[in-house]
Amino acid sequence: MISRNLKQLASDLQWHKAEDSIYGCAQHIPCTIVEQSKSIAVVFYLPHIQEITKEALDSYFTRHASRFKITNLEFSDDFYFFRIKQNLIPLAKDKIMDLLLIASNLIQENQPESVAFCAACGQPTEPDELGLYLGFYCAVHEHCPALPDAAGNVRPADLQINMDGEDIIPTDDLETENLRQ
Repeated sequence: MISRNLKQLASDLQWHKAEDSIYGCAQHIPCTIVEQSKSIAVVFYLPHIQEITKEALDSYFTRHASRFKITNLEFSDDFYFFRIKQNLIPLAKDKIMDLLLIASNLIQENQPESVAFCAACGQPTEPDELGLYLGFYCAVHEHCPALPDAAGNVRPADLQINMDGEDIIPTDDLETENLRQ
């Protein structure tokens, strides 16, 4: 069950809601936000990510880890994700929105326009061919032969993102900058 804040964020962004997640595009970048009991995982689909883009995201979120309560970062199978620690009070939707804006701006600044690739088979897709693949919003052919069949058998290697990754060490000095620039 997703929190009221995530439901409101999904409504504000015109995103879709699932049982434990919301998903849509953050400035044209497919994104899924998964709510867990003590954290929120923000997952971007970034096929063929350039190293400079990954380094920019890692650098920013490592420097500002304590400010945003980011506990880990990971890139796996074309998905970049970071986890935000959540206490008893759900994370404010404005804080999540700030993180989405920061991440999507860093991606757009460092990642040139590229062809979208199906997360299931790896072949190019049309820009509007988006959907859920193993619970994550990404580019996917509607009738991709690599998608699970009626029995649930997936032909390619299954997507593996460790939702319980190692903690990162925060290094930020709580700079006071306008995060919406």
